[in-house]
Amino acid sequence: MLQRAVRYLQYGQFCFLVCCSWCLLIDPAALVDRGGLSFYGSFQTALLPYLIGLGATAACLWHAAYLLKTAHGAFVRHIRIVLWISACCLFGILVTPSFLSSPMHAIHSLFVIVLFSSQLWLGRKLAMSRYGLRTEHFVFVIQLLACAVMALSVRYASMEYLMVPAQVIAGITASVLITRTLTVSARKQPEVLAPVTVIEEDILTKEPSGSS
Repeated sequence: MLQRAVRYLQYGQFCFLVCCSWCLLIDPAALVDRGGLSFYGSFQTALLPYLIGLGATAACLWHAAYLLKTAHGAFVRHIRIVLWISACCLFGILVTPSFLSSPMHAIHSLFVIVLFSSQLWLGRKLAMSRYGLRTEHFVFVIQLLACAVMALSVRYASMEYLMVPAQVIAGITASVLITRTLTVSARKQPEVLAPVTVIEEDILTKEPSGSS
């Protein structure tokens, strides 16, 4: 089950990268002229890949979180919650085009903030946990820098061209941290991820020592 969850996370990475690549191929100039992937949600020729790509990414994250329901451990619970939050925020981004009105734009921006801030919180937790290695620390630093660039590009119009690359890097690094943490923790402490029912069954079926 854990391997299937990791596989769906990888599917989500693939869908996200395909969505970004497809949209940029349709209108590369938007990378410089507009800030953020949300622009493609208001661009008619890019609307289809935008909806399909982000929708498929959200579905993959949601299913990965569902597959982790049978796993146990504090970090697994946090990963599952953030995956669900991320999936809900992506769906919310899709149904709240930022160009419609000021209230809709505010809701859209809120989904974006919750999406990346929750992933950043989880990234820090995973990188600083006992499962975190130097690679995880390095990936988290990249994620942190990408989020900082996103915040600066909102504040300064001259940095808008950095918004899309920063969003892509922040999303991919968050997914990499989750995938590596699940894989490493399963290898080091597989019992943490074992379903409770299986552990109980092993205890009940094990014969007491000294019995004939």
